[in-house]
Amino acid sequence: LSRMPKPKALAGRVAYITGGAGGIGQATAARMLSEGACVMLADIDQDALNGAVAAFSSKFGKDNVRGVVVDVTKEDAVENSFKAAVLAFGGLDIVVSNAGIASASPIEDTSLAVWQKNIDILATGYFLVSREAFRLMLRQKSGGNLVFVASKNGLAASPGASAYCTAKAAEI
Repeated sequence: LSRMPKPKALAGRVAYITGGAGGIGQATAARMLSEGACVMLADIDQDALNGAVAAFSSKFGKDNVRGVVVDVTKEDAVENSFKAAVLAFGGLDIVVSNAGIASASPIEDTSLAVWQKNIDILATGYFLVSREAFRLMLRQKSGGNLVFVASKNGLAASPGASAYCTAKAAEI
């Protein structure tokens, strides 16, 4: 037994990742899957989500990864995506709130629509995901981890990106 490989660090853990079909989301999922976790990828882009799930399934096994379409700005969509994760894997241990957008324009050129979209996704979306994660983890009575993918722009704003920087500051 001493020559057996050590169990992987995340064996038996289940992770839920918003923005899971994007670059940071896929990199996070790949790392977690390689460490033994099961992963629920949550993303608004159905085609990208299908591609990511297929790629990870072929590499890590179809039982270890699932996908769910979710718009993190919609309360019922977030709740339903967590229900799908629990149905697929029996619960969650790790929630990575990563869904995002990037925008840049001088404040005088920033439309209210761009401002609101940043706030909706990067502030309200993170709130809805973390609230649902917290509710689930309370019911599970087993703790868990919430990870927010933030930005230095939330602490030290860069010029020409007022909507993005403000929303990231709210997230933090």
